[in-house]
Amino acid sequence: MRDKNRELGLMGLGDRVQLEVWLNTAVYIEQRIDMLVRNGIIGLTLVFLLLWIFLDIRLAFWVSAAIPISLAGAMFLMLLVGETINMISLFAMIMVLGIIADDAIIVGESIYYHRKQGMKPIPAAVEGTIEVAMPVTAAVLTSCIAFAPMLFIDGIMGKFVGVIPTVVICALLVSLVECLIVLPAHLNSLPDMQKKRVYTNPIKQMLSVARKRFYDGLEWLIDYTYRPTVAIALSWRYATLALITAILLVTMGMLQGGLVKFEFFPSVDSTYIVAELEFPEGTPLSVTEQGAEKLEKAIAEIGRELNTRSGEPLVKAMQSSVGMKLINEQMGQHLAEVIVEFVDAEDRYHHSREIMRMWQDRVGTIPGVVSINFESDSGGPPGKPIEIWLMGRELGKLQQASEELKTELRTFAGVFQVEDDFRPGKRELQATLKPTARTLGLTTSDLANQLRQGFYGDEATRIQRGRDEVKVWVRYPREERASLASLDSIRIRTPRGDEVPLPVVADLSVEPGYTTITRKEGLRRIAVTADVFSEITNATEVINSLQGGFMQDLAERYPGMTWSLEGEKRNSQESLDSLFIGFPLAILGIYLLVATLFRSYVQPIVILLTVPFGIIGAIWGHIALGYTVTIMSLFGVVALSGVVVNDAIVYIEAANQRLARGMSLVEALVDAGARRFRAIVLTTGTTVGGLTPLLMEQSMQAQFLIPM
Repeated sequence: MRDKNRELGLMGLGDRVQLEVWLNTAVYIEQRIDMLVRNGIIGLTLVFLLLWIFLDIRLAFWVSAAIPISLAGAMFLMLLVGETINMISLFAMIMVLGIIADDAIIVGESIYYHRKQGMKPIPAAVEGTIEVAMPVTAAVLTSCIAFAPMLFIDGIMGKFVGVIPTVVICALLVSLVECLIVLPAHLNSLPDMQKKRVYTNPIKQMLSVARKRFYDGLEWLIDYTYRPTVAIALSWRYATLALITAILLVTMGMLQGGLVKFEFFPSVDSTYIVAELEFPEGTPLSVTEQGAEKLEKAIAEIGRELNTRSGEPLVKAMQSSVGMKLINEQMGQHLAEVIVEFVDAEDRYHHSREIMRMWQDRVGTIPGVVSINFESDSGGPPGKPIEIWLMGRELGKLQQASEELKTELRTFAGVFQVEDDFRPGKRELQATLKPTARTLGLTTSDLANQLRQGFYGDEATRIQRGRDEVKVWVRYPREERASLASLDSIRIRTPRGDEVPLPVVADLSVEPGYTTITRKEGLRRIAVTADVFSEITNATEVINSLQGGFMQDLAERYPGMTWSLEGEKRNSQESLDSLFIGFPLAILGIYLLVATLFRSYVQPIVILLTVPFGIIGAIWGHIALGYTVTIMSLFGVVALSGVVVNDAIVYIEAANQRLARGMSLVEALVDAGARRFRAIVLTTGTTVGGLTPLLMEQSMQAQFLIPM
């Protein structure tokens, strides 16, 4: 540290000044890059092992090589379209790891199959690629179309996740070129699969025996389990369809009925918590400082009481600002802010929101405070989970309505930090005209101007003194402006030229003024906000309950008042509205593409019917792993539609080939399933394998993306 001080010219201050890194957000990028590398290595290893078990080690190597090649090509295309490597694009690269190998797997499996049938290496590579070139191209394009709606999401979430589809689409297009041109060239020298190889190395021999047994077991599974199951399902097709439709309806009912929770953005553990303190304007700085000290003392006590996994102190650093808010760039002696940095989430036993609740309870009530606000950096878009705007022309009625709304919000379990943004100003003298003033011809403007001219003054004339211009102001003498008692002797001039005492024409009262008056569309506005503990409730449930009756009753009790949902709810609605428009268009695009490929109007519908049944797995996956459905989950469902359609395209294409050979419909469906079983299981397995490391990731960096 002394060396750093010397370099920065602080040597003259000795040991009294030291430099420490504070609010270093560059750490997030470093952690995401580390996570990308770590998950990439694990994902590649899982993909390679799956391919080696199912196919051949040389085939596994070249198919796995498609992943880094596709990512490198995606980065080059990102450069061309003006995207950068940032937190979200890194997450997109992690997410796409298990997807970009799917088309290479289908091509590689096809070449492997033809080579196993006895074809020469080069003819097998050519024939295997041509056989699946059309469905693979269609599968990649449908995935691109499925991700495309995320490019047009409105609101803050559109800016937040817009880079994800760009990265995914770039990677998929590069992977398509790689699997159709580069991969066949690498696989034109596969060894003869029918020739038995003898290994002298005992480890290789053991691995060869294990792999052969697995392969024989897979063939047995296809012939004696899968084929009969498909045949039974086709024989009882109406019962099968009714069963899976019932499961779908139950799943959607659980989501609609609230059994599966929905929140706009997941509650992510944070390293920082900010406590903002606000007193009424005019509060002495010493009082504000005492409030900040109480905040510091409370979090220091909590830090000493709570243990960490690493054994380090819970509170890593703390910074207090009295007279300003650094985060919001506000200044005033009535403001204070305390920023606390904790050890990393992986090294703690307690979630940042749990610590925040403990901190709030420990602080309790600070006398005279207007607002105490605790916030943590969730890594997502800004905005409170609950934010309701009340709008009207009479500010007094809006204040009363906001108090009733805050009282109602506090009755919900799990809702905390209920407050509004109305801030009373300093106490001021307010003058209201009496009816007698109207008869004398006085207006509010006349009264205000004369009072201002008397106390503040008014420019009467300007006198030139040499090169200088002197302004002459006229106002009451200093002794008449020193006390409010002098107001009784002030006289107001009427339009006729008469003078009357101020108490005769106006009522005087001392009231708190307004610091700011916020308006929306010409109406005065007060925003009521609240935070929620997602472990107890979520904002959607609270808002739905309020909309069910309380807000309508509140609007009826205060005629002329309107209200609107803002914050996370508005952001969520904007994003959902965009998806409701973009997703049907994506489905239409997929339909047109598949209809062109198969030259059929019916088969694309059959393929698209697989999409809602894929959602069953998504919802039940959230239930099994204990996750709440979020807006990121819905983005994942949109992307899921492309992955689900891919396998359906490959399957239907194989069935069409068998129908063209003269097989019956049932025979063609059963045989196509058996033929594509390995490719479909592999594409699904590698996708799951590529995403599993991220799903199991415990770091804060991955938490908001895990639902996707």
